[in-house]
Amino acid sequence: ALAARPPAVDDVRVWICGEDDLVAEDEHDAAVRALGAEWPVERAETWGHFPYLDDPGPWVGALQAMGV
Repeated sequence: ALAARPPAVDDVRVWICGEDDLVAEDEHDAAVRALGAEWPVERAETWGHFPYLDDPGPWVGALQAMGV
């Protein structure tokens, strides 16, 4: 872990996307360990790395449902 937990890692929300060909779940896990962070994780098994480009409707709806 880093020497001190940077405040920039607070209030992060993570989406693990099942069709993401760029970032694997183990890379997310490594970032969490390195930053000493605990982020809420949402799963979207049918989304790729860029859901807001691929099919923005469901992505926008999911964010709105979360109050973002």
